[in-house]
Amino acid sequence: MVLVKKLVEYFSYYFSYIFFSGGRFSITFDEWTSKSNRRYLCLNLHSTDKVYGLGTVRIQGSLPAEAAAASVASKLQEFGLNLTKDIVGATTDGASVMKKTGRIMEVEHQLCHCHGLHLAVTGVLYKKCTAKEEEEEDEEEDDLDPGEGEEEEEEDDEEEEFVEDYTKAIKKVRTIVRLFRKSPVSNDLLLQNCQQEYGKQLGLVRDIRTRWNSLLKSIKRFLEIKTAVGKTLIDLNKMDLFPEKDEVDVLEHLAEALDLVETASLALSRRDSTLNKADIIFEFLLKNLEEQDTAASRQLFSAVRERILERRKKDLSCLLAFLDDPRSFSEKKSAHLPSPSTTALARTAQDLYRRYIYPKQ
Repeated sequence: MVLVKKLVEYFSYYFSYIFFSGGRFSITFDEWTSKSNRRYLCLNLHSTDKVYGLGTVRIQGSLPAEAAAASVASKLQEFGLNLTKDIVGATTDGASVMKKTGRIMEVEHQLCHCHGLHLAVTGVLYKKCTAKEEEEEDEEEDDLDPGEGEEEEEEDDEEEEFVEDYTKAIKKVRTIVRLFRKSPVSNDLLLQNCQQEYGKQLGLVRDIRTRWNSLLKSIKRFLEIKTAVGKTLIDLNKMDLFPEKDEVDVLEHLAEALDLVETASLALSRRDSTLNKADIIFEFLLKNLEEQDTAASRQLFSAVRERILERRKKDLSCLLAFLDDPRSFSEKKSAHLPSPSTTALARTAQDLYRRYIYPKQ
């Protein structure tokens, strides 16, 4: 306990040094539920080049926005930080309670773009849920402990409800995957055919219902070894399970489109990612989805763009782009994302200066 107090004291002085040297901080926080069903609010502090885990706050009962904001402010105060003076921005997921918390804290509140991409993909792939169900998903989907989704998938064979365009093709892949996972003899035959066909043993991959990118991995592996899978199904006299040509085309188009979304999501998840870089990533993603020009890519294009526009703070993103490279700013305007007027950019810059720079002088 003494060591913890000394560490808190040390970092409090260190954060004060950064502040008086002209630095500011941003924060990320989210609710997390442990395997013992206890709820916590996890808080991270970000400087220009480092991330500091400030620990967790135990949540007792419900967590309204006012209580969440107070918990964040209290945890920051333990390290000598003031939510209003020291914190420039906060990033959270898109749950309604987090949106309200961001408004209460009066900092630059950015909704997580990776979470937005996730909602865009699930909105295209899976059957539409009600607004209430989507809100509950926003609030609960990240509460899984690492590995919990995988454990549930191993025990539960219930099919995910896909939209009609993809249901038949994806269900056939899942049926084939289950066939080989449940029969070691059939799986050995598949591995032998893979060895003969590709020079190495490759097995099929089962997707996890709570992670859409695992579906991408499952489809890509099936497409990679589909020749060996077909041969094996013929040997087992079960070729009727194999997808038709048009269904294979659907899988290929879906994999190509989802591959772009996964690449963008991984780029956004880098620690050096900024709102300026996020706009570059979005432009790359939207441009390539548009160029693919398939049913899957067109649906994902519309869904992804809608989610981006819901969460993108265009004044702030474009101001960062201008400050990064003023000379070529006008030449680099996005073809898919709106840009503010120069007057709006100037107003945003003045507001930020008065809030975070001028008070120090």
